[in-house]
Amino acid sequence: MASNQLGRGRLCTSGGICAARADALVPGTPVRNAEYASELYYSLHPIDWLELQPNIQFIHHPGGIRGADDVAVLGLKAALVL
Repeated sequence: MASNQLGRGRLCTSGGICAARADALVPGTPVRNAEYASELYYSLHPIDWLELQPNIQFIHHPGGIRGADDVAVLGLKAALVL
């Protein structure tokens, strides 16, 4: 089977972690604390024309509200190269 056929090819991966803090005060809104967000992602190329990128995002003090529960979000991005 040639390397460019479906189900074969090289396995390329990459990953990373990101973090951010938001604490800007918008005029006319109540005073809030900082929101902290982080994201962990991984990129996988199981075949040359397909990229899968699962990720998890974690938000501490969403909306800058200390009393709010922390939030975790799971995601999956799929991209096709035609």
